[in-house]
Amino acid sequence: MAKKRTELGDILRRLADYVDQCQDKDLVSIVQRAISPADAVETKVRSWDRSESCIEPSDVQSIYEELRTLPSREAGHVLLREKVRTKAALEAIARSLQLPMQREDTVDRLRTKIVEHTIGARLRSDAIQGRRP
Repeated sequence: MAKKRTELGDILRRLADYVDQCQDKDLVSIVQRAISPADAVETKVRSWDRSESCIEPSDVQSIYEELRTLPSREAGHVLLREKVRTKAALEAIARSLQLPMQREDTVDRLRTKIVEHTIGARLRSDAIQGRRP
């Protein structure tokens, strides 16, 4: 371990000597190159996040409204299978409904959670109150 520290110290001293000998214009280009990879990584992460959800907030709202009007859980599952094709989109809907999620949740489990939160809750409430759909 001591040898590694000595080698690292030597490398840093050589780097400091190089920086002292460089002209300002050379240092500017080095600094710009050092900053740009971090910016590229940040931009890549942001674009990945946007493409990952692949569903617009207005679409989430329209799907929610449509789910609220369906008469059965089965119809809700069919709707979600037809309109929401990815796990990321289902996660976006579940997040907007403030549903608890786990990383291990499958696509089917997310569909079930969404349907139970929207249609199932209404059907249970109707059954308790003695109303039939």
